[in-house]
Amino acid sequence: QAEVQVEIPNDELKLKPGMFVRVEIEFARHKNAQTVPRNAVVERDGKTGVFRVGVEMKKAFFVPIVTGITTADEVEIISPEINTPVVTLGHHLLTHGASIILPGQSTEQGSKAK
Repeated sequence: QAEVQVEIPNDELKLKPGMFVRVEIEFARHKNAQTVPRNAVVERDGKTGVFRVGVEMKKAFFVPIVTGITTADEVEIISPEINTPVVTLGHHLLTHGASIILPGQSTEQGSKAK
């Protein structure tokens, strides 16, 4: 919460002094933006990035990213283009090239991918 002063045309006098209002301010909008869930974004060695999933290899690869607009749920990725799934859970101990288990696989299937 914050107190903000805004000048709004009020020719019809619908707004009265001291009234409270709930507003959302949109500072920018990027159509067709590339976004990822906010919980996919991590810090590694001072760089912001995501772990891209190598589906065929069943490995995770850290990709540094340049971020744009960030909301409570999503982060815009300005570059590079991420055209594969990203890790959103359990990435706190991941390293670049680490083997992973994809959803719906058993541990045995994941260990065969090494």
